[in-house]
Amino acid sequence: MLFKHFILIFIVVSFANCKSSNNNATTLSKNNNQGVQKNNAAQLQSGIDFIANGETPTIWDIKINFEDSIYFIATNGNKFTIATNKSKVVKTTEDIWINTTLKNEKIDIHIYTEKCSSKEKTQKVTIIYKAITYTGCGLYLQNTLLQNKWTLYKYRNKFVDDLPNIPTLILKLDNVKMIWNDGCSTTKSKIKVEGEKIFFSEISPSKNYCLDNEITTIFKNNINQGVATYYFKNDMLYLYLVDDSLLVFKKSN
Repeated sequence: MLFKHFILIFIVVSFANCKSSNNNATTLSKNNNQGVQKNNAAQLQSGIDFIANGETPTIWDIKINFEDSIYFIATNGNKFTIATNKSKVVKTTEDIWINTTLKNEKIDIHIYTEKCSSKEKTQKVTIIYKAITYTGCGLYLQNTLLQNKWTLYKYRNKFVDDLPNIPTLILKLDNVKMIWNDGCSTTKSKIKVEGEKIFFSEISPSKNYCLDNEITTIFKNNINQGVATYYFKNDMLYLYLVDDSLLVFKKSN
């Protein structure tokens, strides 16, 4: 009987220790993930659009601001900072190439559409500098606050009070799509978030647009296959469009 008691106590204690260990591992993983997200958010706020790193042929890291500068450093001593606007940047529907020369050394950066892993959203990246090819993975930074349902609050310095139906915008980062309702109909579009920019594909057609609605015209002319710069202020989403107009959204309840 005493032996059975001992076995039972041993099993209970072992199970408790195992459960505690699993909880600690889950907490550690969660904390690490939160730390990465916080670091990425800080980099995005500082203007960085794309980050990448790797371990071939040595540990390296690169940060890209497509409107300003590119920062690269490797543990073999190689590093550079170059102006993006003085480099040749070629963007296609598939890949991005950045080419320049620094002190007679050619720099070739290639960001592939090809994913590093089917389970991850990271993209394959290669950098050639001083005849050394660095390979690794990278991703575009994006503010996760975008993923929400938004109600139009203001457009071109006008409040929406005069609109019969208030337009709404739903952004889904996981499904890379946008759902827009102008008050009369719902349309959809694929989106791509790169740093502080949102790229919209062609909006699905609708026969029920609010034809006399000014915001519908703004949306069709600027969002359809267009690009917008976004930022947040006082918990509101601001979309700065190519025609210099501004759309302001607040979170839907």
